[in-house]
Amino acid sequence: MLSRSTAPARISGSSSAIRMRWSCMGLGEAGLGCLGGGLEGTRGIGRVSGNAKPVPINLPRGLLGSNAPSPYDARAWAIWGLVPSGTLEARVLPFWQMAQAATRRPVGMAEDIHGEAPGGQNGAMEDLIPVFDVHCDSLQRDLDLAHDLGQRTPGHLDLVRGREGGLAAVVLVCWCDPLHIQAGEIGARERTTRLLTQGHQLMARHPDRVQWVGNAQHLQAARASGRIGALFGIEGGHSIEGSLENLAWFFDHGVRVMTLVWNNHLDWIRSCRDGAGPGIPPGLSPFGREVVQTMNRLGMLVDLSHAGELSFYEAVEVSSAPVLVSHSGCYALHDHPRNLRDEQMKALAENRGVLGIVFCTPFLDADARATESRLHETEEYQSLRGSNPTDTFLMQAEWLQAQVKPLPLDRVLDHICHAVEVAGIDHVGIGSDYDGIECTPQGLTDASCYQALVPGLESRGFDSTSIEKVLFSNIERVLAEATGEGTAAATARLRSIDQEGGGQ
Repeated sequence: MLSRSTAPARISGSSSAIRMRWSCMGLGEAGLGCLGGGLEGTRGIGRVSGNAKPVPINLPRGLLGSNAPSPYDARAWAIWGLVPSGTLEARVLPFWQMAQAATRRPVGMAEDIHGEAPGGQNGAMEDLIPVFDVHCDSLQRDLDLAHDLGQRTPGHLDLVRGREGGLAAVVLVCWCDPLHIQAGEIGARERTTRLLTQGHQLMARHPDRVQWVGNAQHLQAARASGRIGALFGIEGGHSIEGSLENLAWFFDHGVRVMTLVWNNHLDWIRSCRDGAGPGIPPGLSPFGREVVQTMNRLGMLVDLSHAGELSFYEAVEVSSAPVLVSHSGCYALHDHPRNLRDEQMKALAENRGVLGIVFCTPFLDADARATESRLHETEEYQSLRGSNPTDTFLMQAEWLQAQVKPLPLDRVLDHICHAVEVAGIDHVGIGSDYDGIECTPQGLTDASCYQALVPGLESRGFDSTSIEKVLFSNIERVLAEATGEGTAAATARLRSIDQEGGGQ
């Protein structure tokens, strides 16, 4: 998540401007034709609601080709797209289909922007230990700053640097700043949907380099084809706006992970932060328990980073599937409220879950936390303002990183080793929080640097099997166990939720 922000920028533009934007994304008229409606007006992206009717679209015979790769492709997701007014909605084709229609390029045949074949910096991704980063905020840049994550960009993570670092899978999270909800500037579901749509557009632009992943089978297919597997996550249950219907809607539009709460308390779950007022439960409310149970039934991973201590224990107790704590550290090494106590890590291990060790330096080290807090109060830091909140965050992060002495990589290794000692080798992973943190540890500047962890872990006595568990396999196991039999079974569970009726 982005730690600081101001008012979000609104997306608007004329018909010709919108056409130009889509053309620049490689969709052209073929992609625009799949939107199922005109582009008259200047409203940009409209508000999402759950009662719009699908727009019928006739596909040319053979559009999909014989090599449409995964259950994701076959399922024909309906994604909310560009609409001509603030109230009109339209369901559109999967964005990957638009990209294929526009480019006429078979999946798996394209080269990246440097002329490299899929498979790493020199086409040799198999030579690197695979990495599953279970928490990255990079979609904010793609949406707000038009940073195409399929190319080398500013910030921490994109597909090019990810492949250089051995990234095999990543959770791209959608986060909405609660301050803007309180100010009435944007709805949580609306902002989350815009980010989710942007993620699908990213995959449409680069179907040869990234593939949507909904379960472990999808991930295996992505790896076999040399593509990065990407899951979509939601950071903060405020995005479902108190509705199980909304939760199911997000699942049906590709979300497979949800962090139950961010730093803002909700009326159904307490955050790890202080300041909970009246009406906030000490842990989970009855509705909060329903949320966890519904996620289990759908096949959506429960993420307990940011959760209060009692919220954590109650969610672990309720969940029938392994849970994640996607981007946190060890409280025993630094008593930050975002970190897990040893007793929590033991409970996580009993649940068969995984703790993703974060790269956020204030979570890892007391001195780094004090230094960055002091610099946050300086006039120079606070005077930095960009064109929108994401731009401001990047400017402030760049300035802050230049002021501090990087936290040694050893401190990250300390947290990994402590978590392994307490929870066991099967229950620790990586959740960098790239593009949601300001300062990175030494040697972990961006997504091209994941492999720096390998010699460090070797120096701590980890063998190759143990290193692969921490960097990849442990999260893959949780994905397999939490998503169950796969898309078909998950869809059946979704239908049962719909029939029962969701919401408060």
